[in-house]
Amino acid sequence: MKIINCEKADVEGVGTIILISITIIGIGLITLVGVPSIFKLQEMANLRNAEQAFTVLDSHTSRVSLGESRVQNTDINLGGGSISVVPNSSERSYVLIELKNGTSVEKSFTLDMGKIIYRLGDKELGYEGGGVWSKFMSGSVMVSPPEVHYNGMTLTLPVVNVSGKSTYGGTGRVSMSAERLKDIKIIYPTRDLTNPISANISQVVITIYSSYYDAWGDFFKGITFAKVSTNASEKKVTINLETPPVFTNFSYGALASDQIILEQKANVKSYNSSMGNYTASVTQNGSIRANNLIRFRQAATGSGVSGNAISGVTIDGQIPYCNNANKCVISKDSYARSYTGNLNVHGTRYIVTSDLTVTIGDAGAKVAEKINSIKSTNDNSGQICISGNVINGSWSGICTIPRGNYYLTGFSLGNKDLLFNTSLGEINIAVDMQSSFIDWGPQANISVTGSNPVKIWLNGGLNVGSGSKINRYGNPNDTSSRFQVVSSYSGEISFQQSTEFCGFVYAPRAKIEVGNSAKILGALVGFQFEVENSEDIYFDEALQNLPTDLGEGVTIMYMHITQNDIGVSIK
Repeated sequence: MKIINCEKADVEGVGTIILISITIIGIGLITLVGVPSIFKLQEMANLRNAEQAFTVLDSHTSRVSLGESRVQNTDINLGGGSISVVPNSSERSYVLIELKNGTSVEKSFTLDMGKIIYRLGDKELGYEGGGVWSKFMSGSVMVSPPEVHYNGMTLTLPVVNVSGKSTYGGTGRVSMSAERLKDIKIIYPTRDLTNPISANISQVVITIYSSYYDAWGDFFKGITFAKVSTNASEKKVTINLETPPVFTNFSYGALASDQIILEQKANVKSYNSSMGNYTASVTQNGSIRANNLIRFRQAATGSGVSGNAISGVTIDGQIPYCNNANKCVISKDSYARSYTGNLNVHGTRYIVTSDLTVTIGDAGAKVAEKINSIKSTNDNSGQICISGNVINGSWSGICTIPRGNYYLTGFSLGNKDLLFNTSLGEINIAVDMQSSFIDWGPQANISVTGSNPVKIWLNGGLNVGSGSKINRYGNPNDTSSRFQVVSSYSGEISFQQSTEFCGFVYAPRAKIEVGNSAKILGALVGFQFEVENSEDIYFDEALQNLPTDLGEGVTIMYMHITQNDIGVSIK
């Protein structure tokens, strides 16, 4: 058999070539991929270091601008970037504040800001107006917020004006020195421009011109009661400081601008008349709210709130009356700055440091407008229930008032029955009794037929006598929106014992008293409440979706605007 001969292969040479190829490919990949990634990571680290330095700068500059220190120094590692002080004259960086009456500008202020800019590659970091901002190709974001505060009534706006002309670049470390150039300049208030703001100022508009306009816009969008719009072409953001919403959408069973007092077996519950009456559609949203105080007082046996309790200052459970688990109960959460006494909160007890006060508006202008309008043109003539401008219960049986507008200077019923027929439209009754009050009852009965509401516009008081029933008969779902009382009165509005009232009362200046064993279905808004023994308030949740014609809340009341001039040098 013939053996085939072959030459020995050069294995060592081939292996060497393969190893060299792998090494070259590895070096190429590191050069193409790894080195840029390393540089990118280094750039990101330098940018993060700069952000930290600018946050420290923000803190230091605040001390200078607010007068706590004359000079503050801050170090920053440039890391291959550059840093510059750019006053308003070089790039637009200023605030325009306008006080308006409608569309007319009554007063305006232009306040320079200027800024300190750190640039690295296509990224930019800036200190402007007391805040720190980061800018990318896609837009800008806030890193640290400016010292601007607005709660719907008070604006605090310290505008920091940065000046200087320093510019540095490279890889080393530099020191920024921020020095207060002048005493803090008070822009508002002054001797001529006082707080509270003049009543003829209907709105305050702030316009900020800045290359970080979009981040400024996002900041103000996070502030309640601020209406914000941006303009990219002009690099500006416009902020219209709105007033707090008037709580006339009735989000609470009882809402007081001062205090709410709940006594023995006084309870706040809830239902939804769009789903059924107060026994068939029971819910757990009978919340209450007061700007100053909520108190469970005296023999608070069984007293409770089937919902949340919110106070701008204190919630108090008077000792010893609240020392039992079934007394002074809040079924959901409670919110207050402080708590005293003893409370049985089934949800979470929150201690809140922010401002929880709200405006509930004022009915004065709206009531006066309605009374004057209806007084001049009304439908009194020919109505048998009305004698001249007075309803006095002089009839027998049931008296009916149809759709229309009626002007009264007296409104008393005794124990008579009165029917409002709204089948063809709503009924408006203007009651002009500034030195007196409406007196219904005892044992009076007011009913409503038809789906439209009865609206009573009142500049005096209201006394619903014991045992009276208002909007209870012929109202199978206990629809509270069918009976509405709006009052500008600053005295007492009373619901005597065993009264049943289905409707809402909006009386921002009044003290509302609810007597023993009374039942309120709907909602109450007032200055103060005293809810006595064995009384129930059932909040009608359907009122939350009710459109009202009660006007706007108070406008912004107070402004504190300052200009703080800071000189910045870099070395």
